[in-house]
Parts: sequence; C-alpha cells; structure tokens
Amino acid sequence: MTEITLQHRLQEVANLMLKIYQTLAEMEYLDPSWIVPSPHKMDDNLLAKYKSLDLDPALIHLFTLLPYVDNQGIGEPIDFFQGSEFFDARNVEHHLNDSRDPMYKDISLPPWRTALSRMGNHDSVIFYDVRRNMIAIQDHETGSSTDHVIRAWEDDHRGELPREYGGQGVTPNPYALTDETPEEMVTTEEHGNGYGGMMWRDAPDVLRDMLGWYEQLVETPGGGSQSYSWEHEVLVPLYKAAGWWPDRERWDGEVFLVAKTRREAARKAKHHAEEPLRRLSEAEARARMGQSDGQEDFRLRMEGAGTVDDEWNARWNLWNDLRVQERKSKELEEVRRLTEIDCPGGVCQQPDELPLWELGVLKGEYKSAKRSIVGHRTSDKKNSPAWKMRLSFLEKQGRILKRAVEEVQREADRMCSGKELKTSATEMYRKSEREAREEPNALIKQQGEWIERGVKDIEDLREWMKQLPEEGAECTKAEVEHRIKETEKGIETSKRRIERAKEMLETGVRPKGGLFWMRQIPGL
Repeated sequence: MTEITLQHRLQEVANLMLKIYQTLAEMEYLDPSWIVPSPHKMDDNLLAKYKSLDLDPALIHLFTLLPYVDNQGIGEPIDFFQGSEFFDARNVEHHLNDSRDPMYKDISLPPWRTALSRMGNHDSVIFYDVRRNMIAIQDHETGSSTDHVIRAWEDDHRGELPREYGGQGVTPNPYALTDETPEEMVTTEEHGNGYGGMMWRDAPDVLRDMLGWYEQLVETPGGGSQSYSWEHEVLVPLYKAAGWWPDRERWDGEVFLVAKTRREAARKAKHHAEEPLRRLSEAEARARMGQSDGQEDFRLRMEGAGTVDDEWNARWNLWNDLRVQERKSKELEEVRRLTEIDCPGGVCQQPDELPLWELGVLKGEYKSAKRSIVGHRTSDKKNSPAWKMRLSFLEKQGRILKRAVEEVQREADRMCSGKELKTSATEMYRKSEREAREEPNALIKQQGEWIERGVKDIEDLREWMKQLPEEGAECTKAEVEHRIKETEKGIETSKRRIERAKEMLETGVRPKGGLFWMRQIPGL
C-alpha cells in the first residue's frame, strides 16, 4: 500500500467520524463548539507515550487526524454510540491507556488496532484495525457484534452458521477474519480468545452506516449510564415530530428539545404524584415482614423449651412481635387512608390536571436554571474557554426551559383555568415531619405524642412482667427491664427537646445543633 493510499484511508476515517459528530450536533446532542476537528499537533511527551506503547505509525498519524469531543467545560459527561463513551487519544491517563485494553481483559490490543470509543458501563466498543482498514463493534457483556448489518446477516443465517457460532455448520460467516495473527488471537483462561474472533467490516462502510442509522433513527444519541434521559424509545417519536425523519426540511432542533424537556418534566411529575403509592407499598412490606414466620417460630420455641427461661424468652418475643405488628397495622391503615385521599382508586394524576403537574416541575427547573446562570456569571474563572462553554450550555438550557414553561402555561390556561393542585395529604404528612425538626410548636406537639406513646409502652411492659415466675426467668426479666430503662431515657430526651423548643419560642434564638439533634425513643 502506497503512502498516498494510506493517507487517503486515514483521512476518510477521520472525515466520517467528524460527520458522525456533526450529525450528533444537528440532533441537539452535542454542541458544535464541543467538537475539536483536526489537525492536532501532538507535543513531544504525547508522541513519546505513543512510541512507548509501540503503536503502529499509521495509528499515531490517525490520532492527529481524528476529531475529538471536549465538553469538560460543562462539567457533565456524555455517552457516544450504543452507550459507549467518546475517545480522545490526547488524554493519556484515561482514554489512551484504556484504548489498549478497552474491555479490561488484561490483554493489550496489537499495535495496529485501537478503540475508537470507550466502553462506558459494560456497553459496546468500536474497534479499528489500521492495517486492514476495518471496524468491529463488540458488546462487552455478550461478546457479540452490535453492528446492525452483521446482526441482520446472522439473524438471516442463524441455522446455517458454523458450529463455533452456534449454527449447524453450513455457511461460513463472511465477517469473520480468516487471517488473524497469533498477536490478534491472544487467549487467557478468564477471557477465552480475548480480542480475537470479532466480526469486522470495511471501516468506511461501517461509519457511513452509522450516519445512516442516526439519520433514520435506527440509533439515537446517548443510551448509556451518562445520558439516562436520552432513551431510544422515548426519543424516536420526539425526533419524528420535530421533523428529523423522514422529512429533514421540517427539522427544528429547539422544538425537539422543548418536547424532550416537557417529556422529562411529565415523568418527574408522575413520579412525584405517585409518592403516596410508593409509601403505601413500603408500609405494606413492613406490615408483612416477619408477620407469620417469626411468630410461628416463637410458638414452636415455647412448646419445645428446655428451661423456664427459654420458654418465657419465647413468650416475650412473641408478645413483643405481636405488639409491633399491631403498631404496623395501625400505621398501614393510616397510610391507606392518606393514599386514598391522594390517589383515589390508585389514580394520582387527574387528566385535566396534567398541565399543572408538568408546569410545577418546569417552573422549579427554570428558576434553578436562572440561579445557575447568575451564579456562573460571577465565577472567578470568568472568560476562560471552559467558563464560556459552561455559560453557553446553561443559557441554552434556560432558553429551552423558558419556552417549555410558556408552552405549558398556555395549555394550563386553556385546560385548567382557575384550577390549582391541592397539596397532597401525604405531602402534608411529610411536611409535618420536616417541621417537627425545625419549627418549635410542631416539635412540641410531636415530642408530646412520643412521650405519651413511651409512657403507654412502659405501662404495657410492666403489666406483662407481672406474669413472669419469681424464679427461672431471670434473662427475660433483665431484657424487659432494659427495654423499660431505654424507653425512659427516650422520654427524657423528648422532654429536653420540648424545653429547648419552648426556650426558642421565648428568646427567638435557635439552640446550637438545632432542635431535633437528639436521640429518638428506641423502637418508636
């Protein structure tokens, strides 16, 4: 291969990678300013590092031609293709070193191969072979190709694949290399054939197909652990509605972002509205916990007890378990009552109130975005490239949120005129819990209730102790007496909290450490 041919090959790969990044920018996933095109001047230290890894000179040259994505200024990582992460050969510590063993198999790639993406959270990796000018896209967990062309061929020929690929041994896979060298087929006991045996296609074909997959929404941006809000199933209809496919002339990126922002706000609002159902589920789980197995065990221990103390210890545990169970059941009844108020029949959001729910989330996020912009503008690192990148990112977020708020406000005015969302009974309960930690009168009320409960517990414990025999149940007596003493300590703690709250009401001065920062009554 001539030098001109090699240069053309490498430049074509770099150009196609740039087009992919530019497509992601058109899809409103990347900001164009984050894309750093070639050529890159590598300093002597970086070149020395490449040579220390014994990299193929053609691969080193490719690193000077590839575009890179640098969004460090925004302070938020992002994913690349199929949940992988962007690769930057200039970043030695993380990207370059990882690219030699991108799936952490304790095996280095041969010097003429590199990763063009990082693995991310056990997702796919794009591999490039500079000698063959081929690309493989391999999934970390399954070990299979995630190249849609190869997967389609394998699906069509599943029953005809060679036995080593799970088939009947008829048709050889045209994407399997037949000339891999020993360096490419290194094996280990833990990882088998390492990085050998992958399925490959011509690099330009794969990269052009990747462009087509994005353009036709076979693939969508993100999809990994760093971009949880970019879910493929959610994004496809939003992209289509905003004109990305099939009629690109209608494409409006900001319309897409507003729709995506609204979709996320609606999801958050739904999650918030369903808090009563989750609280009910938790209360039901607590009520079920140990409800039958533990009590049956205590009864069996009573019947099979070898000593008086063993028998009464089992009786004590059964009585106490039943008492706790009764308290859990009462709690469950109250939670059910509150849940039915908030979510009658299990429905937490009424259809005619949906815009109000969404608007509440969006207004909160828009307010937060405006605070972030103001705070960033007063930063000490003002006017640095990273500062400007972050400011641009925040301002765009604010602009999209403002449009979303205005859009939903119009819907709310039309559909929900004069209506307001009531504060849920569950939220009022949570609020009373929070206020009891900070607001003196609320804390006095709460602690008074705790004292009443503690006094009742002590009365019940002493009444139960009356049935203990005078001899032979010493351990059980000691355990019950210990519980009484601990409850008495808790009552004293609550009394001190009340004193501090009253002192605050009189003086207006909050005690050091706050009102609530004291031990609660054990078991309550």
